[in-house]
Amino acid sequence: LQHDSNAGVRLKALDGLRPFAADSEVRKVLTGVLLSDSNPGLRTQAIDLLTESKTQQPLVGVLQELLRTEDNNYIRLRCRKVLQDMNASVEMY
Repeated sequence: LQHDSNAGVRLKALDGLRPFAADSEVRKVLTGVLLSDSNPGLRTQAIDLLTESKTQQPLVGVLQELLRTEDNNYIRLRCRKVLQDMNASVEMY
């Protein structure tokens, strides 16, 4: 997921991690994908996996950061929606 140059392979790896999305180490990897993968589809899937878990509080800062730095409008909208659904501010403090 973190090192293969083929986006299709990375997507399959992401799908394979779905059952383990609540694990703290997997969440770190998913957060890394969210912040740095070049493929917007993978970043979107990472948002979905990270928000499926009940452990969302640490995610707030990451999503707020993405709102500030992300170039892809769809991903920015997803971040905004997830933050609103979590009753979290869209602004960083």
